[in-house]
Amino acid sequence: MKLFEIIDFDKVRPVKYKGAELFPASGDIVGRGSYAKVHQSGPNTVTKIAEIEYGDRDPIVLYLKECVAHPNNPFFPKIKHAKLYSHEAPNGLEAQVMIVQMEKLQELNANNLRQAVLSEFGKIGLGLTDKEKQYAKMELKNPTEQQLHEKYLDVLMAKVYGVFDMEMSELDTFLKQVNNPHFTEAVWTLDDLLNNEDLVLDMHYGNWMVRTTGKDPHLVITDPFEPFNEKW
Repeated sequence: MKLFEIIDFDKVRPVKYKGAELFPASGDIVGRGSYAKVHQSGPNTVTKIAEIEYGDRDPIVLYLKECVAHPNNPFFPKIKHAKLYSHEAPNGLEAQVMIVQMEKLQELNANNLRQAVLSEFGKIGLGLTDKEKQYAKMELKNPTEQQLHEKYLDVLMAKVYGVFDMEMSELDTFLKQVNNPHFTEAVWTLDDLLNNEDLVLDMHYGNWMVRTTGKDPHLVITDPFEPFNEKW
């Protein structure tokens, strides 16, 4: 069975378990989250196996569609192929899983990317001030460089949430000051989904990554949403 023929979110293919797992990983596991696991599938690609709980309104499906619709925006991950499968779960109920092949990205807390990550957030108007850095240091006792960097990332994510809490006119002014057309497009795309779908932001720093295959490192938003469970 060829898993990666086309990008097709609307057609659901039936599949059965073969052994203990539905889709056994063919490479090293390089990431794992609440709804998905990621394994190496090539030198510069990974395969994401994601549980789909809400059909075509699932946060993963909705965001992947936007990634495919904006292939030239560097803030969205590059999706190679994606397919949706249905299967009978161990509890006997029907379940769905999305198989996605996408570019390999680096984590924000990678040791060799610390300064680059802080610099990239500065380019989109979210750089840390000296006072914010000082407060971060004060909250930790004799932190390692890694611990301090991760604290900085927590502060940065709070600033990201602040962007999406802005009123429309305030957000428009902020984005015009940043003057980054790709970031502006990404923010308005995410904001539109938040306003029109049953989603909430899930912007911890594990859901941002870094592309290192270009001339300079670049921030990438990977999994920005989770379902608003009270509405489902």
